[in-house]
Amino acid sequence: MSLRTFCTHSIRFSKRSISGISLRLISQSHKSIIEKESSISCEPKDVLFDTSISYPQIMSRLRKQAQHSILLQLDVSERDNANLLLKEVKTFCSHVGDVQYIAPYYIKVKNGRLCSYLVEFKDLNSIHKLSLLSDDGKLRTRIAKLKPNELKLSHANDSSKPPTEKVLAHTHSEFVQSMMRASSISEQTNLFYTYCSATNKNLRAKFFLSSVVEDFFNYKIESNLTAVPFGSSMAGFSTPSSDLDVSITNIETVP
Repeated sequence: MSLRTFCTHSIRFSKRSISGISLRLISQSHKSIIEKESSISCEPKDVLFDTSISYPQIMSRLRKQAQHSILLQLDVSERDNANLLLKEVKTFCSHVGDVQYIAPYYIKVKNGRLCSYLVEFKDLNSIHKLSLLSDDGKLRTRIAKLKPNELKLSHANDSSKPPTEKVLAHTHSEFVQSMMRASSISEQTNLFYTYCSATNKNLRAKFFLSSVVEDFFNYKIESNLTAVPFGSSMAGFSTPSSDLDVSITNIETVP
């Protein structure tokens, strides 16, 4: 075999090999995207900072997660154990459907506290069942109230109470002191990101509220609009007390 013939065959073989490898890589990448797309209960921050997916895919996934969620409210006494309440609410929800995620949100009210639980279910049928508990008749909002007699409440002393305003203020004071003690801009940047970076719990709440706003608009004016968070929520910087920026747009712009 001549050198020219050998080189020609080698080049053809290399092209076929590279082409085969490229096709396999593209196939694996496409499969990975499909698998990620079908997953609903990923943490929001993991989705936001996933560079392998596009912006429409990010919004689609986070909106689907929000639409599979419902906020359950429960008036309880200060004496009720927060950990036990969370466990009992999760048990109650597990009888309705497959619970993917649950997190408590506490608001102090007169003569007790209002406990809200954001619950994500695997399927929408579970949401429809619990939405019947809503005070609003036809709208069937995804904000519903639980009755205390539906849970086996315990009045044991709470050893792990929700954080109070004083604790949060003390945390902010520590943050300011840490920023002042920082020796470089790089260290200050890391401290700022650690303190101001949105938590998964906070991002879930903001996307959920956006989806409730969307339900309201579509019910009241019979439109086909989409409520999409923007600003700090999409940048990954947000605190529980920060404003929620929502853009009302056409459904076609967000798959």
